[in-house]
Amino acid sequence: MIDYVKALRKKYRFPSNAGSLTLEQIWDLPLTHKTGLDLDSVARMINTELRSLTEESFVVTRVDPRKPELEEKLEIVKDVIATKIAEANAAATRAEKKIKRDKILAVLANQEEAALATATKEELLKQLSALDE
Repeated sequence: MIDYVKALRKKYRFPSNAGSLTLEQIWDLPLTHKTGLDLDSVARMINTELRSLTEESFVVTRVDPRKPELEEKLEIVKDVIATKIAEANAAATRAEKKIKRDKILAVLANQEEAALATATKEELLKQLSALDE
């Protein structure tokens, strides 16, 4: 589970083409953007830095103290990306359902209109009289 409270309390800053970004600013970024100021670029920068720390030495075996924080930052950015993708998919599904619903309502309206058009004069007058009551 991602610990956003910990990230906020430790005041994590995330690297970007425009300088360091706060956690709040990370949520405002798009998934991708032609300017390179996006979540994909931020994740790549963190991942590159993380990989540079894990270069192996055959003589010295010490863990860089920055590694846990970088791993947490990368997990945060990956979670934001996953959340935004899920939200985009949900919005697309809602849009598709709305289009289908509108089509069904239009067909129903056409069927009602056709039913009225095929009704006899007496049936129409009876319906009109019922509306006036």
